[in-house]
Amino acid sequence: MEDQPQKKKSMRKIILPIIIILLIAAIVAGFIKNMDGPAKGSIAYTSSNPTTAKTTIAAPRTYNGQAISFNYPSNFAISSSKKDAGVLDQVLLVGNDHQGKQAAIEVLQESVNNDSGYNYRKSHPNLYKQQRDAFGNIVFVKSQGGSEYTGLIVHGGMVASVSLSTSLDRDLSNDYNAIVKNLQWKQ
Repeated sequence: MEDQPQKKKSMRKIILPIIIILLIAAIVAGFIKNMDGPAKGSIAYTSSNPTTAKTTIAAPRTYNGQAISFNYPSNFAISSSKKDAGVLDQVLLVGNDHQGKQAAIEVLQESVNNDSGYNYRKSHPNLYKQQRDAFGNIVFVKSQGGSEYTGLIVHGGMVASVSLSTSLDRDLSNDYNAIVKNLQWKQ
């Protein structure tokens, strides 16, 4: 009978290390599982400059030309361009939001019926859909091979062409409206 207490002691010596090894393996497996999963928690951001920690929407920028002035969205920047002969005002805005957008704004002394851009778009209804914008101006929309949104604003004997385009399939009406809603004539 003395043999049984020794068997119990030897079993305890075997079982206890096995239990400890199993616990360590379970803890290690839990850590590995958490490392493969998504991170949880939050990041606290502190800035030495309190104004940089705020999320702000950039204010629109202003173009002030010879014939017109307007505000344009901050996701555009003015690109240097040479004014064509006979053009009263001309500016090219290039998008800086990685969507390949640009806006070409041009003012000519002419009637809309003599405008070459108007006549071209009007004669290609298979490419351009004619409609009116929220301000009553003639607009042509193209969505084949990229996107184009061109509006013609008539004032006296002048026509301002506001043409936005991109090689991507995008709705350009919001950028167009942001420009046209505050377009001011100087003459």
